[in-house]
Amino acid sequence: MSPPRRRYFNAEGIVVRARDLGEADRIVILLTPDRGLISAVARGARRTRSRTGGHVDLLRHITAHISEGRSDLHVISQVETVNAYLPLRNDLDRLTLASHFAEISERFSLQNAANLHLFALLRDSLTYAESTPKPILPLLRLWHETTLLTTVGLQPQLHRCVRTNTEIPPGDHWFSPSEGGLIKRPDQADTNTSPDPIAFNHPENTPIILAPLNTIKLLRHITRTPNWGRLEGLRVDARDVAGGSRVMGAMLRYQQERGVGRAERVMGEVSS
Repeated sequence: MSPPRRRYFNAEGIVVRARDLGEADRIVILLTPDRGLISAVARGARRTRSRTGGHVDLLRHITAHISEGRSDLHVISQVETVNAYLPLRNDLDRLTLASHFAEISERFSLQNAANLHLFALLRDSLTYAESTPKPILPLLRLWHETTLLTTVGLQPQLHRCVRTNTEIPPGDHWFSPSEGGLIKRPDQADTNTSPDPIAFNHPENTPIILAPLNTIKLLRHITRTPNWGRLEGLRVDARDVAGGSRVMGAMLRYQQERGVGRAERVMGEVSS
């Protein structure tokens, strides 16, 4: 009886993670628009004369001809680069930001679950990171993080208190990552008024973060502005961007700690 024929498929994707395997191979995690995360081996990619080696580096937008594996780990047979994002590789600040985009995109993706919008967000954000003026890169990061959370259905509640469902009045308030939005700031007697912006929600021991008025205004504006081109010219105080980054960073960390994606486990299984 002849062995079953291999099945092949074509995929477009961005390399969000890469790892060496053995002496010559490389495992890559691709974020694709129609299949979500794909884990695949590029055989011989680390050999000097390999035709695939340069194409499967981190942060490459590629098209690949892939042989289906028996498990969730497939094999790349042919690959071409669509965009290498070369300006990112020559600038440490831009490369660090782009790597962050790739990391959180992977963490909020699933295998075999199409997500065209998340793929498009990563692709476009990498392009923006190539040319955005350096002083504005922190705003680009905040825009990407906020838009990503909205894209995956986790848009923060910035208009109503997540505990009382009442409208948030103008002023400084608290943000709860675990509850996904703003909490009306209680009386000063019940708050932690130390300079450290992080306090604790004692019943659950989960962090809540001080969200100043201008930070709240900025985050609201970003959620109404999915197009980066309409936002990059905005004049924003760096302190407000930093405040927004504390809020969104805490929410991202909380959501990531709730579970690790399948791609993380595949990497561990293959390398063990």
